[in-house]
Amino acid sequence: MRDILILTVAILLLSCGYNQPKSVYVNTMTTSDSIDLQNIRQLKVVNAAQYRGIVDKFDPADLLSLETAELLFENCVADTLSRDSMFVVFTDFLNQLTGIYLESNESITNQLEHSTSDQTFKTINSNLEAHGIHLNISDGTYTLEPETGFLLTHFGSRISKVNREYLARVTKEQESPFSKDGLITIPTDSLIARILTWEHFLNQYPGFISTRLVQDKYSHYLGALLAGLDNSRAFDQGTNLFNDSLKVSLESFCLKNQGSQSGKIVTDYLDLLKRSDYSYSDKIDSFLLEKVYRVPIE
Repeated sequence: MRDILILTVAILLLSCGYNQPKSVYVNTMTTSDSIDLQNIRQLKVVNAAQYRGIVDKFDPADLLSLETAELLFENCVADTLSRDSMFVVFTDFLNQLTGIYLESNESITNQLEHSTSDQTFKTINSNLEAHGIHLNISDGTYTLEPETGFLLTHFGSRISKVNREYLARVTKEQESPFSKDGLITIPTDSLIARILTWEHFLNQYPGFISTRLVQDKYSHYLGALLAGLDNSRAFDQGTNLFNDSLKVSLESFCLKNQGSQSGKIVTDYLDLLKRSDYSYSDKIDSFLLEKVYRVPIE
């Protein structure tokens, strides 16, 4: 059986363009497979295409696959530009894993749901955090999210300066989550600071490889400032009128940031509100879709 496995792997490596069988991996890795991590460490990936070709064959519901993807990254001989692209591949894989891991590992989910001991949660979370994943619980529901601080620590020295700066900023934000259960949990001034931070980042690094992620963050924060979230709405649910204190904050924002893209958007938003006597209408939703969520920073 071992001879068949080795032959299969050798054929796979050759088909991917590798001249020497330096590593052992299979089409779909699971924890039940016997994987020689020492051989995997010896594999020298030279570009993002090769890295993706390998990682795409890993099981996205297995922590051993994630660990192996990290080892391959650490051992690569690619240049910085290629490593940035490889990092995107890794984070895509990490995000995929966090989305399906609990659903795909019923034994872990059952332990979390049926255990009466806090130690069970702590043990499982500790194991996940060792792989850069944080376990959350909200209203009895367990979810996973990547830990950006882990990524910065383990990958920061191998990626570009702008990528490190991005990770550092996201890590800082993760320390103070801006929302929970549909409520904005940070002061308006802090939310505004995040909006301006990401606008500046987009303008400073227009060619950043993960610009779409930054744009999404910027839009999410700006949309939350203008309209609120499910349980912290900018418009009173009874009267449909705009919050007075938020109106004052937005007017102050416009005065301080007249030359920014965000300042222009907020100014136009206040003009729209004024025309409707600060009452909600469908035009608010249309404005948010057109100006906040669909228009990139100029």
